[in-house]
Amino acid sequence: MDIWSGGCACGAVQYEAHAAPINPHYCHCLICRRSVGAPVVAWVNFPVAQFRWRRGMPTYYASSSVMRRGFCERCGSSLCTEEDDGYVCVTIASLDQAADVAPEYHIYAQHALEWLRLADGLPREARDDRA
Repeated sequence: MDIWSGGCACGAVQYEAHAAPINPHYCHCLICRRSVGAPVVAWVNFPVAQFRWRRGMPTYYASSSVMRRGFCERCGSSLCTEEDDGYVCVTIASLDQAADVAPEYHIYAQHALEWLRLADGLPREARDDRA
């Protein structure tokens, strides 16, 4: 069984997942970029049923009508997004095993910053913006 763990920069919030990572990807949307403070954000999904917060809990804010984002209230690390789709999506960089999960595609590619040149050959999807 796969066991994945991770957490924030200060260690106040930690999680673990007992499932294989699903759909690792880059997101270029404006909300992700601003929430994390980076030109692109790498994410990966885990089923809610196999995911748990093992220390502390993130603080959440609703970034859209369908999504909430979790971060550490103490250090500000962005940790996850959650929707009503049965998955928790965590930042790949927050994983203890981040080097073992590589993004497989890009989403919201139409919002990619022009000066960011990622010649990785991965598929790029333009998606409708969320309300």
